[in-house]
Amino acid sequence: MTGKEELKFRLSQRISYFLENSPPKRYEMFQILKTAYDIRSATVHGAKIKKNLEDIKRISIMIDDILRRILNKIISNNELKLIFAAEQKEFEKYMDKLIFDIN
Repeated sequence: MTGKEELKFRLSQRISYFLENSPPKRYEMFQILKTAYDIRSATVHGAKIKKNLEDIKRISIMIDDILRRILNKIISNNELKLIFAAEQKEFEKYMDKLIFDIN
């Protein structure tokens, strides 16, 4: 797996686990996020985007909603505010526990 592929995977996985509780919803969000990452990457690097305009609009709206959910979840929870403001090591520990379902 390339560095780009690993980043896309980890970002998509972490956000999916952070926002969704059920495996099917996590998987659906995981797929959306990977597609959005590919669109972002193609745009930033000047490559051809392999989606039509309607798909891009639909994904853009979904990503906007996902970002709002992330921010709302963080700002409405004091523990999460501390975790997201903490050192990288503490953040990584939180994410690992979330993904491996360790309390």
